[in-house]
Amino acid sequence: MNEREFWDVDDYASATAKIVGHDKDWNASTAGDIGMIFDSIPGADGVAVEIGCGAGRLMLPLMERFDSVIGLDVAPRMIDHARAYLGPLGDVRLIGDAFPVGDASADVVFSFTVFQHIHDLSTIRHYLKETARILAPGGIARIQTRAGTPTRGKFRGYHGHGFGSPAEFAEEFAEAGLTVSSVVAGLGHPEWIWVTACRS
Repeated sequence: MNEREFWDVDDYASATAKIVGHDKDWNASTAGDIGMIFDSIPGADGVAVEIGCGAGRLMLPLMERFDSVIGLDVAPRMIDHARAYLGPLGDVRLIGDAFPVGDASADVVFSFTVFQHIHDLSTIRHYLKETARILAPGGIARIQTRAGTPTRGKFRGYHGHGFGSPAEFAEEFAEAGLTVSSVVAGLGHPEWIWVTACRS
């Protein structure tokens, strides 16, 4: 089962349970999650792009913070769920061969608990190159993943590529043409890695 098939679920309850790992209030951790993403980049505004928006959980509160929030996802049904959740103001788009976002048009690109589910390193590298392409000059990328070894086992659906160290993940940003400004390990979870970078 690939990433698209795993996340492409029909009903909304199953979608939200997969995203947060349980069937309780899926917004319970939203404020804290947004804090982990954005507290280190105060003043971020303009156009934000979320890689792996799922059903739109983080997009809704961020629509009040940014001029525009664009959500991207590989799963068509997740796109449908997000559109239903966000209403007519929600801007969600399906990821194809490239991000459906114009060159140098995003002020912030972020991703949370998504890269840790991507098994193929080639896909991660492609997403980082696309991030560099769509970032405006001075734009900021902040992306989280998980340390560890690659596995196809399932831990709440996790079957992604693990990075042996924070530096290893940061190196992928440099290879994609991004300048790394911060690398943080253990924020939110002992195995999480956060990289903040800007367009080179």
